[in-house]
Amino acid sequence: MKALVLGGSYFIGRALVETLVSEGFEVWILNRGTRKSTSDLGVRQLVADRHNYESLDTALKGRYFDVVYDLSGYDEGDVEKTSLLLRENVNHYIFLSSIAVCKQPPLTWPITEEHEKCSKVTDNEYGFNKWQAEKHLFAKSESGWFNTTTIRPTYVYGPRNYDSRESYIFRRIMAGLPIVIKGSGDNIVQLGYVYDLAQALQKVACDKRSYATSFNVSGRELPTVKEIIRTVEEITGRDAQTICVHDHPDLTQEVCGFPAVDRYAEVAKIEKVLRIVPTRDILSGMTETYRYLVEHGM
Repeated sequence: MKALVLGGSYFIGRALVETLVSEGFEVWILNRGTRKSTSDLGVRQLVADRHNYESLDTALKGRYFDVVYDLSGYDEGDVEKTSLLLRENVNHYIFLSSIAVCKQPPLTWPITEEHEKCSKVTDNEYGFNKWQAEKHLFAKSESGWFNTTTIRPTYVYGPRNYDSRESYIFRRIMAGLPIVIKGSGDNIVQLGYVYDLAQALQKVACDKRSYATSFNVSGRELPTVKEIIRTVEEITGRDAQTICVHDHPDLTQEVCGFPAVDRYAEVAKIEKVLRIVPTRDILSGMTETYRYLVEHGM
């Protein structure tokens, strides 16, 4: 199967490309060519700026793909260009979205795929823009351009994560420094391991049961921030000191990237429809993340 990955150079992109290659896909990546983190995987590179229509047109003209994974699209303008150029040259368009498309906090927990969406920028700019991109792709799918699936992760963690969330906790605890959190730490923050997300993305490809559908994707566990920190304590064998930034208004230290409120979603739909389940629990995923950080630097 021939796959195009828009983005594909780091973190989720790297994990996805590794997974696709291991499953025998012929993989092409399209980005600006500024990062070379997948050059060791034998994939083919297309260099283009997705915000420039002419650049995209030159790179994509005359090429057909069974599936395209859009990891770098953030708003309707981004997907408008790519969908127009790929409308007759791709079977399945898989868009990496986010549970942020749903209004938060929701009226009921957990967040499902059907929850009320962000209807304006002030609801959540990132979520609103992702939702507008989703709606554009589903509309083009209804017009017969291609089949569309959108994937909505919660918080993704693992090797090469450029967001300082779990790496922040590991760094602080190993340095004997306090972990500064935004709230009490009793709020639920659902985590999904990056290679489980990559596996889900791979399995969705050209599966007719996924067409015209959205899926929440994450781990099954619902830990609190304090429980995540306790997991890091167990892995490192170190005790953590935790303080709340709101209790210390003059604090100038770096703050953990996890929120002060609940963030979790229902992930039963993808398990029921496609039989896709995560393979790592938080302890095993965090242990693999720690090994990567030790080897490559925190």
